[in-house]
Amino acid sequence: MTITLRLFGELKQYLPEGQKESRAARMELPDGLTALQLILRLGIPYGGDEGQMVVAVNDSEVDHHTVLRDGDSVSMFEPLAGG
Repeated sequence: MTITLRLFGELKQYLPEGQKESRAARMELPDGLTALQLILRLGIPYGGDEGQMVVAVNDSEVDHHTVLRDGDSVSMFEPLAGG
């Protein structure tokens, strides 16, 4: 399957090689991959707390165990802190 990946803030450093200068990267991935599996595949440190990163698929926030589908647009960013 092919997805479009957008990483924001400090997460941009985990974009695939050769695509770090672009705003979005197209990636070929195995069918049935979850958002969490993508996080780990990209080498993003993951401590098991879903609050550490927000994942959106097609502009809707999703659980990290959501299965990705061909054509999805996946965005990841650190949660915003407020006060």
